[in-house]
Amino acid sequence: MHGILLLITWIQFSKLIHQSKQKCCTITKILLYLPIINVTLIFEFCKVKEMLFRLILLFTLVPLIELSLLIEIGRQIGLFSTIAIVIITGIIGAYLAKYEGFRVIYRIRQDMSQGRIPAEGLLDGVIILAGGLLLLTPGLITDVIGFLALIPLSRHYIKQYLKRKFKQKIDSREIYTYYTIDDE
Repeated sequence: MHGILLLITWIQFSKLIHQSKQKCCTITKILLYLPIINVTLIFEFCKVKEMLFRLILLFTLVPLIELSLLIEIGRQIGLFSTIAIVIITGIIGAYLAKYEGFRVIYRIRQDMSQGRIPAEGLLDGVIILAGGLLLLTPGLITDVIGFLALIPLSRHYIKQYLKRKFKQKIDSREIYTYYTIDDE
């Protein structure tokens, strides 16, 4: 009997999970009153479904927008000019990623040789890696974001944003740690 009730409740919950996060939390609160459902499982299910929805949007909408933009630019300036832009941004991006990557590796080595933890350098390295990966994908929006990740001035702002997000997650106990992030 409990198995059938659990299955029906799970199906109803799965149907409603596609709604907004606020409604997901409301559904979760309602389901908390049912003694047969594990509370932790419900919260994790909400997080997974929300993340899955974001990833689906990311991997479907971004390529569609990029493709639409490339087609429109191709209409305006021509096919070969558009292809040249994509190739040139790829070459410049690869060079910039290599250059900035070596700079960060050098900084990490310096920090480690002086007995310091290279936290800043590692975060820079992750941002540079993400920027390089964005530059590998054909499209202009991802290229702009990739270049912003590779340029030291804009990378500084990205790094500050990521630090704030990490600090928020640590403070809200979404991330458990024994360390703190110092604000600069």
